[in-house]
Amino acid sequence: MKPVKLVHVLPQIKIGGVESAALYMLNNLPDSIEYHLLCLEQVDHRLIEHLPEAVLSKRLHVINGKRFSPLTYIKAFKRVKSIDPAWLICSLWRSQPLLWLVALFTNISTAFIFHNNKFKHWLDRLSSTLSLKLCDKVCGDSKASQTFLGKEISRPVSIINHYIPNAKIDAIKQPKSMVFVGRIARNKGVEQAIHLLSLMLQFDKAWSLDIYGPDEGVKAELIALGEGLNLGETLKFHDSLLPQQVSETLAKYSYLILPSKNEGMAMIVLEAMQQGLIPLVRPVGQIPSYTKDQHSALWLPDEIDVNFAQQLEKLDNDVVQKQQARSNIKQELNNMSSISCDFSQVFHFNKTDSVTLIREELD
Repeated sequence: MKPVKLVHVLPQIKIGGVESAALYMLNNLPDSIEYHLLCLEQVDHRLIEHLPEAVLSKRLHVINGKRFSPLTYIKAFKRVKSIDPAWLICSLWRSQPLLWLVALFTNISTAFIFHNNKFKHWLDRLSSTLSLKLCDKVCGDSKASQTFLGKEISRPVSIINHYIPNAKIDAIKQPKSMVFVGRIARNKGVEQAIHLLSLMLQFDKAWSLDIYGPDEGVKAELIALGEGLNLGETLKFHDSLLPQQVSETLAKYSYLILPSKNEGMAMIVLEAMQQGLIPLVRPVGQIPSYTKDQHSALWLPDEIDVNFAQQLEKLDNDVVQKQQARSNIKQELNNMSSISCDFSQVFHFNKTDSVTLIREELD
């Protein structure tokens, strides 16, 4: 029996949750699924150099096109036609013109995956609205995105949880250490993490915060903020992590902090939980479905203040409570379905394939 061909389209392959999930599926789906990843624009080659040559040469397709160029979409359309998949799957709004071409001019089934709980801007709204009308299947990466799309359309929305199971790495955790991993952007609320560090240092000078990620225009402001608060070496900025470096890096810390007020699945939180970090997060997007306040996480208030800092200090000084929180985290993760299983089920592959995936991921 021939495998079912799928083509998943992304605008770029860069450091990000959606891109990490796609690269994971490129090398971790069963033989019954022939998964192709098509990149319209450019690829960060550091992210793909670990992949087998057979994957790179046969199932990764890079158009190297210019952003918003009609020629980019025409070249991509021809490539899709040559692959002749059963499904074309588009993520992120810049990939969607290709979905329109395929939906209008071929018999290939199309699917649209939405990765947020709101439209980012008017172009996202415009392109997504058209894709929702044209595509054969609508998917979200979380219940949060499913709920949002449910207000926009009357069609059913399937969920593909972007949870990637990772083995726990045996590492010594630095006491009183917090880490942020992600885009250093204004909407991530990193300045709130720095303010929390300033408050924590009033209780104990051993607290620290490390920030990993690409600068999206606010890093200089954040460095100045840290200097203004006299944080010194307790606050450190680092370059972006490659996907294969994330788990090993996270394993060295005690707490993940993500102060963002707008998240979908928040894959980095799930990655951190698998490495035994206690999340300091806001209950937005999908996060409330896999964390509980003062159970498997501490939920950040709208404004981080001394009361929250006292709560964190109390937790950190209570060995029994910390161990219980990590035990609760394991229970939360056991209730999560993986992206591989959800992907197989949503696109109607054999149930036995999904069972096999579950067993392989748990081994």
